[in-house]
Amino acid sequence: MALSFRRFSQRCFSGGFGLLVTVVDLYLINVHWPVLGSLIPSIVLGLLLVFRTNTAYERFWKGRQWGSIVNNFHSLTRLMWTAIDENNPEDHRGSSRQN
Repeated sequence: MALSFRRFSQRCFSGGFGLLVTVVDLYLINVHWPVLGSLIPSIVLGLLLVFRTNTAYERFWKGRQWGSIVNNFHSLTRLMWTAIDENNPEDHRGSSRQN
């Protein structure tokens, strides 16, 4: 119950503040923001974010490709491990290496 009253009071405060700004803008002071003052930085910021997103996606995709290479290598070694016959039990342990 207390949580819903708190949310209601926050919403009433936000609505009242919005109403106050509207009344001040219409009758007392012109508080309009210049259009070009926010348009140009918004375009620059948007292009910067698009560039950074594309760069991050390219890095992610390169990482996925390397992960695929590692998985294929693991599959190949597992296939070799099961398909190649052992001559003696020491071949399985790898303890008898030839120089």
